[in-house]
Amino acid sequence: MQELNVKELEQYLLNYSITIPEKTSLLKEIKKQSIDLSSWKNNPSHVLSSFYFLSLFQKAKSFAEQKKLILSNKRYFKNWYDVDELTKYLIYDNFSNMFSFAERLLKEKNLFLRRMAYVIFIFNHNIDENDVDILIKTINDHHDSEYYVAMAQAWLLATLAIKYFSKVYQFLLTGSISKDLLSKTKGKIRDSFRITEENKLLIKNLKRNDIIKK
Repeated sequence: MQELNVKELEQYLLNYSITIPEKTSLLKEIKKQSIDLSSWKNNPSHVLSSFYFLSLFQKAKSFAEQKKLILSNKRYFKNWYDVDELTKYLIYDNFSNMFSFAERLLKEKNLFLRRMAYVIFIFNHNIDENDVDILIKTINDHHDSEYYVAMAQAWLLATLAIKYFSKVYQFLLTGSISKDLLSKTKGKIRDSFRITEENKLLIKNLKRNDIIKK
């Protein structure tokens, strides 16, 4: 790719819609060419300001540094994609440190930061059985009526069910789960290509009346 010019790039982004792969490619070039996007920091265009934030985020060397960036730039999180996009660049730390951060995010008024508390574990492949118990308990303890937060909870449950189906299934049976979250979780599990048809059938046949309240 040719050398990027900030002004030309700004006009391009403001006048044309770009695909996710194009955005990913541009961010790689911005990092490779050490392009300074600081002039976009407070730009009223969310497209430009989010590019600025991601240019910083992908340069971070540790989870601690990324965490600091998130907490000092909360205003950049205005939709679900602002959150989910971070998983491409997230540096995974040990579970204890990540969970401590998630607990902090769950206290935020910004619903997309609360969504982040769950999304940061979606693609973490080092979660063990004890971690699963903690995450399930957290979901059980935090009923959130916001659609994008509840969908993140359902997405995480469906992801955990790939490897720890019995734990998730037991939670759906005995947890104080809402009808809405149950429905969303069933849908996410049904759509997964990594959960067996046998287990999907168990979930499909799970009715609200089957749930045993604690």
